[in-house]
Amino acid sequence: MVSRDRFSCLAPILERLEQYRSVAVIVNSDEEALAVKSFLEKEKEKEAQLIISPEDEMRDRLVILPLFLAKGLEFDAVVLFGCIEANERNPHFRRKVYLGCTRALHELYFVEGKALPDSLKDCAPYMEMADRSGEELIFSEK
Repeated sequence: MVSRDRFSCLAPILERLEQYRSVAVIVNSDEEALAVKSFLEKEKEKEAQLIISPEDEMRDRLVILPLFLAKGLEFDAVVLFGCIEANERNPHFRRKVYLGCTRALHELYFVEGKALPDSLKDCAPYMEMADRSGEELIFSEK
């Protein structure tokens, strides 16, 4: 999903994931985790657990955590929120994206501010694309 206003995409995606017992919104940094939590609580009145330390224990269905804490964890569904764009210039870019992607057992969503970089264009045929049209999030079929 590519949208200039990435936050507005979260609620419709999370609604699609209501049937799952564990859902993670994985972000690139602690600051982004705090921003996502604040947005969900204030704007959408959704409860989510914030995990920003290795000592934090998962206890809620919906968690928000930075990518570096996701290693070794698995969730029914994952929303990678800005992780591709934030790590695009990192020499370990593909490893970081792989780490985030492999946390999802059933469904995986990317929410980005711009299109996929050239290094990931070969993944596009395997993705369902979404477009923000007014207030509605429209998902296309693969």
